[in-house]
Amino acid sequence: MRIRMITYIMLALSFAAGAGAQTYPRGPVTIIVPFAPGGSVDIVARPVAQALQQKLQQPFVVDYRQGANSQIATAYVGKSKPDGYTLLLFSGSFLVNPSTQKKLPYDTLKDFKPVGMLGENANVLVVSPKLGVNSLQELMKLANSRPGKLTYGSSGAGGPLHLAAELFKDVAKVDMLHIPYRGTGVMFPDLMSGVVDAAVVSIPSGISFIKSGLIKALAVTAAERAPNLPDVPTMTELGIPLRTVVPYGLVAPAETPQEVIERLSRALAEILNSEEIKERFAAGEIRPIYATPEETAEFVRTEIDRYADIVKKAGIEPQQ
Repeated sequence: MRIRMITYIMLALSFAAGAGAQTYPRGPVTIIVPFAPGGSVDIVARPVAQALQQKLQQPFVVDYRQGANSQIATAYVGKSKPDGYTLLLFSGSFLVNPSTQKKLPYDTLKDFKPVGMLGENANVLVVSPKLGVNSLQELMKLANSRPGKLTYGSSGAGGPLHLAAELFKDVAKVDMLHIPYRGTGVMFPDLMSGVVDAAVVSIPSGISFIKSGLIKALAVTAAERAPNLPDVPTMTELGIPLRTVVPYGLVAPAETPQEVIERLSRALAEILNSEEIKERFAAGEIRPIYATPEETAEFVRTEIDRYADIVKKAGIEPQQ
């Protein structure tokens, strides 16, 4: 009798778990974005939230919590109730911070459970028109003739774009001086006027300046040419084996039930294949990417290790 009762209890619990997964979400879900509104992250966050809301029939609200290079928002999600109602839309800083910050208020690998990838956009190496170079080969030749004299700007020391430029320096064997700024918006005027010579920027942030001729694009860092910059070759085409992208994905607090993660993953698989998402992403040079939770976890681990190696090679000191 006792064994039969235990069996009934186990069956009831399994049915309850299955029912919980099917009924999730029962209320609003918040997607925390660790940056200010606008920019490429916004191009991803809003369409994904709207599509999930339509698919799962509950509100998906985008909440912007910028600060401390994404640490404030990331720590908030890591400490949130693990019920699937608070998610983090991560980007490059999520993968870079473990190597560039001395102490984080969270553990990137232990405090989060990956839900899935959303997409990526390529970076592009650009130069000031004042520099007088028209190709990647010309830039490398000039840099080699003046070691440590040419400058490149970034959106901040230790940020993903800084590390992308450092990776270019390492692969291309050129010596250039880093000039950090507080965001690309502050850097672009100096790049246009020739105060700094070059930069690696995301295509969404730089494309309007490129199209207007205010800065010059030399090479994109994706595997293929960018649809909106068809005349700009890839680094690989030019003999530089370099690929860096800005990734976007979703994670939840670590103890979030697996049934919830899988329900979100199935929804992402459907919406990221929709024509609406493809069109809205394409407008901002974002390529939709679906990845399972397991594939996303592997991507996060691999990228953290890759950036750690770049930081070590570049001699970048972790910040407080």
